[in-house]
Amino acid sequence: MRTIAFDGSWAAWRGHARAALTAGETPASIAWHDLRLSEADPLFGPPEPSRGPSAPTAGNADGPRVARAFLPLGETVACHRDPAKWPLLYRLLFRLSREGATLLEDHADDDVRAARVMEKAIRRDAHKMHAFVRFREVPEPGFDEPRYVAFHRPDHLIVRRESGFFRKRFPAMRWSILTPDDCVHWDTRELDFKPGLTDEEVAEATSGDGDGFEAAWLAYYRSVFNPARVMLRAMRAEMPLKHWATLPETRQIPDMLAEVPERLEAFRKSSLGATREPIGPLPPTDPAMTAPSGSLFGGDEPAPHEPTANSAAPFVPEERSLDVLAEAARGCRGCPLFSPATQTVFGVGPQNAKVVLVGEQPGDNEDLQGEPFIGPAGQKLDGILERAGVDRSTVYVTNAVKHFKFEPRGKRRIHAKPAAREITACMPWLEAELDTIKPTVVVALGATAARALFGTGFKITKQHGEVSRTRWAPHTLATYHPSAILRAYTPQAGEDMERAMVEDLSQICDLLPPAAG
Repeated sequence: MRTIAFDGSWAAWRGHARAALTAGETPASIAWHDLRLSEADPLFGPPEPSRGPSAPTAGNADGPRVARAFLPLGETVACHRDPAKWPLLYRLLFRLSREGATLLEDHADDDVRAARVMEKAIRRDAHKMHAFVRFREVPEPGFDEPRYVAFHRPDHLIVRRESGFFRKRFPAMRWSILTPDDCVHWDTRELDFKPGLTDEEVAEATSGDGDGFEAAWLAYYRSVFNPARVMLRAMRAEMPLKHWATLPETRQIPDMLAEVPERLEAFRKSSLGATREPIGPLPPTDPAMTAPSGSLFGGDEPAPHEPTANSAAPFVPEERSLDVLAEAARGCRGCPLFSPATQTVFGVGPQNAKVVLVGEQPGDNEDLQGEPFIGPAGQKLDGILERAGVDRSTVYVTNAVKHFKFEPRGKRRIHAKPAAREITACMPWLEAELDTIKPTVVVALGATAARALFGTGFKITKQHGEVSRTRWAPHTLATYHPSAILRAYTPQAGEDMERAMVEDLSQICDLLPPAAG
């Protein structure tokens, strides 16, 4: 096998690849050594670059021809950080010279798909760079006009590729973009590329309190920050945490998040004070129609359409009867999920049940009909229980969250995973159900229910089927949720989960006393 060492640039690779292809060298006969991405040998140092021809010129017609579409694809994939890009590109190049241009249209081909995935990653990283680069004004000795400097952490080697975007965007401004891989400087005439900088070097280059515009921008950002609409998961999905430290506004987010409880309480008090401003003398009321002090609609309680707290505890009655609990749950406003949902979906089953199954939350069918596990997941559960030898009519079935959480998509309502605060808010209902029934066996169906019963460290893929004693029951275990089987990526994965679920639930009969089996 021949090793080709080169500087990691597209131009150098293209020259070597063209020569190798002309010589008929197969992909298996070449090892590509990217000097930029490889660590130097501690004893002998980095290898010398291999001698090879430069990139072909437009007029050079020698050598094999490949599809024109390969060039923009290859130039983009060459920016990926994975060294596997080079053998992948040569495999594609070699195959294109023999199979023809239609190869790139075969999206089921492993090599084509891998290249498209890398291409997509580069385009996404470029989009992030366009969006998240923030320049700050930095005085530069010897110049009347300041230089604008930004620091960015791209996932891939895209600085040279994307420098043209910023040159066209800010042609009259002297600017620098510093990254750990490369630095690019624009002096209004030409681009100058330098090696990347460490975080310490960047801090020194951008030292100072920022300019007046940055201070005004930060003040504006704080003023429009709405703590009631904070969605950290969505923020991190669109703006990974590594970019927070490079943007002046996002560096404020941790401090602003710490202020959320205080600001929300201030909003609540302000709102309550505004709605209760007296507008004149009230007419006399019938004492029989006056709610007692501290009751649901009396005293300082909010209106029926408002959630009263971040917990269902105030709505759980003292009397421990499933009928009483179910009736009380219909009026629960312990978290915001009650508002868009059709109704509360409480558990169903005998009060003397020895087995309780706990799911995640009701689905669309359950929300409309008011009973848990009656949709496709419920039908799958029925079949699995039958195979496991468990009579569903003897089992109490409920959910960790009693209201359907969804995202509207046109006329459809798409299931949305409940947040930890929503699971915690609804936990008093589940505790009351288990305290009333006092089951022998409790089974958590799915990761959400398992974490509600076992804690956030529970891993259902590793711990399903393990039986332990908990405060909920002498025998508590977890298994997969039937909806996970329905949503499995492949039929084989669904079959594996269903088989594991049958095995897990088959333990129930062995865990029950003989009289109840």
